[in-house]
Amino acid sequence: MYTYKAIIFDMDGTLFKTDTVYADSIREVCEAREVAGLLDKLKEEGYTLCICSNASRQHIDNVLRTFGLTDRFAIIKSRVEWLKKYQLIKQILDESMSCSAIVVGDRLIDFEAAQEAGCLSIGVTYGYGCSECDQADYTADTPLDVYQIIQSINSRAKSSCEENQRLQVPSRVSLIPVQAAHLKDIYWMFQDEEAKEMLGIVGMPSIEDYRGKDALGYAVLDEKGGFIGISELFNISWKNRRAELSITLKPGYRGMGYGSEAIRKLLHIGFQEHGFHQIWLRVLEYNERAIACYRKLGFAEEGRCREESLRRRTHKGQVQMSILHHEWLRDRDDYLQEAWYNSNICKMMRREE
Repeated sequence: MYTYKAIIFDMDGTLFKTDTVYADSIREVCEAREVAGLLDKLKEEGYTLCICSNASRQHIDNVLRTFGLTDRFAIIKSRVEWLKKYQLIKQILDESMSCSAIVVGDRLIDFEAAQEAGCLSIGVTYGYGCSECDQADYTADTPLDVYQIIQSINSRAKSSCEENQRLQVPSRVSLIPVQAAHLKDIYWMFQDEEAKEMLGIVGMPSIEDYRGKDALGYAVLDEKGGFIGISELFNISWKNRRAELSITLKPGYRGMGYGSEAIRKLLHIGFQEHGFHQIWLRVLEYNERAIACYRKLGFAEEGRCREESLRRRTHKGQVQMSILHHEWLRDRDDYLQEAWYNSNICKMMRREE
């Protein structure tokens, strides 16, 4: 279950009612609703706060400056001619590196935009469009309610993640974010002829290649914590909830099941923690061992890119494969059931029967 990190607020009617003439009146309303306190709590807890409003940028900046709240917001999107609100929300998803968000608003346009962008919505009844709030996923009567709803949503997600972690099958590998200290190991691994051929390596990566907005790189470690490879989710489209997968292991660890275990963990990170809908990959058409591995892990072949990659002076085709979130859930449950059936505890219980 996805944990929401980005909170997107409408402004007029949600944060402030700015149709009043005097700033003091606006300040009074703002303080009464504890909006500033709500924003402070959310920011302190690590949420990325954003504004998506049909107001002009100048108007938004003036209001935030009046209340000293400019520094609360990481991303602000104002009205753009020819663009609809859901398109601005998708821009925020990309910029905040989020597959989804919680949109807080007071009008039907806010809730419809949230739905179109694949986000949850909270309707605030104290805004201008209180009669439209029943179209939102959740309803809040006060800013405190908004905070409690967000906490409740993410609390359920956290409990779900903890349960999934408890159900994880013991593995020989672990994944940690790539550190600068891993680069030397990566460079040595990429000297291997098979790695060069499969990946089409023409240069050495930097730490930024594994930590950018569109890339998540993880070092693969063995039982003793030693570096044995690199796995990545890259070419990420946050607004479309998809990422490309790649994995490379040191020669001595290939064909021994370490790759499958690492990919299972990477799929868990991609689907469970980041909320991707699709994870895809391309593999050289003659790499039959890898293709069989991906199929066993639930990837389906989508098609072939004919003679796409130049290898050893000959153009070779690539097989494109992918797995969707609901397919991963199904295959994960089947895998867990099989692992449980083959576990020592289950075998002991069967013998006792």
